[in-house]
Amino acid sequence: MLEQNFQQHFEYHAVEIDYKIIHLANKFVLDELSSPIQVFETDALHYVKLCQEKYDMIIMDVFDNDKVPIQFETKAFL
Repeated sequence: MLEQNFQQHFEYHAVEIDYKIIHLANKFVLDELSSPIQVFETDALHYVKLCQEKYDMIIMDVFDNDKVPIQFETKAFL
C-alpha cells in the first residue's frame, strides 16, 4: 500500500513466525515491491528483544485471530 498508493519507497524489514505466510508473501506480494525487503522468520517478541536497529516507523500486525497476545500489550514491549 505504501508503494502503490502513496509512492513511498523504503527499506522494509518484515518479521513473521509462520513460514506459510512468508511463502504466500513471496509468491504473491514481495516480487511486486521495488523497495528492498528483508524477511525474518521468527517471533516478533524475540526479534524486538534482540534487534539493535533503529527504525523511522514500525507497523505491526500481531493479532492471533481476533486477539492481541498479552505479551504485545506490555509497557516493556511497547
